[in-house]
Amino acid sequence: MIDVMQVADRADMIINGYAFTKDDNVIRVLNLNSPDKAVLMDMSGDVLETYTFLHSGMYACPCK
Repeated sequence: MIDVMQVADRADMIINGYAFTKDDNVIRVLNLNSPDKAVLMDMSGDVLETYTFLHSGMYACPCK
């Protein structure tokens, strides 16, 4: 399971419940109110991958 508090603490900014975290040349976005889905974007905002997290804490599939 995703530790929402840890994600929120490490986020560079939180806007309207979405945590944005810069990591190297990508931005990770997680909806803190519904943390079962996430997106990975490049620095220009283009979506690189989306994730659906399962209850086990693993992700189902990275999709473009």
